[in-house]
Amino acid sequence: MKPKLISFHPKLAAILDGVFSLILIWWLTKIDNPWLILVWFLFRIGWWVALVVCMYYPPFIHRFKHLISLVIFNIGLTSLLIFIDWKITWYLAAFVFLAIPLFSFWLVPARAEELTILGKPHRRARFLMTIFGIAGLWAGAQAIIFFQILDRSLVWLVFVSAAIFTTAVSAWWWSEYGIEFNKNFLYHLFSLLLSILEISYVIFLWPLGYMISGVLVAWIWYLVWLLFRFSLSKEGVDWARQKFVLAGNVLLMISFLVFVARWR
Repeated sequence: MKPKLISFHPKLAAILDGVFSLILIWWLTKIDNPWLILVWFLFRIGWWVALVVCMYYPPFIHRFKHLISLVIFNIGLTSLLIFIDWKITWYLAAFVFLAIPLFSFWLVPARAEELTILGKPHRRARFLMTIFGIAGLWAGAQAIIFFQILDRSLVWLVFVSAAIFTTAVSAWWWSEYGIEFNKNFLYHLFSLLLSILEISYVIFLWPLGYMISGVLVAWIWYLVWLLFRFSLSKEGVDWARQKFVLAGNVLLMISFLVFVARWR
């Protein structure tokens, strides 16, 4: 097998991605045609494909999995950047759009002989991108319904599509953490799908904005995903430890709804 003619250092790739992200953010502010948004989206994906192909990856980091995480992230953040109407929040989303992918490239170890444990921060960065992607996806789904972009009779299609996508991402990340694929896996996956459908519909009925609704769905999805992940593991759920995690998240969520969320 011939060696690659191009092999970017991960740090150089991170800087190049940051510069390209700035250009894309500027370009998005100039777009006034919905079809150009699709072109813009594909430009972002095409750039990442080229960068991932040309960049050096050690054997214990999978470039394709990195690319998939970037694509999921891009789906969510594009939804946020399109639909957010509050300037401060838009600039915050634009910063995330630039910083998180840059960070994911920066964390790729530069040498094959480095310890495989150094791959864990990169996996966490990929999972963080996935969480942002899911939150943006659900915010976009709620916005499509809120602005009546689709006929109201197709509301169920939006929810089901977003739930199936979220479930597929959940299955992938369970496998990333070494969960064995079996009947129990499928049972938990189906339960997660039903849970997401019910949760998203209930939150849709609340008088909340679409961005807050997307954050809530992603937040609850993560907690359910995490509990199911531990349930599927050999050790099972350590309730003595997880009850504090759940209680803390419930308190944070209540505070978020009372002090941060804007109710219609």
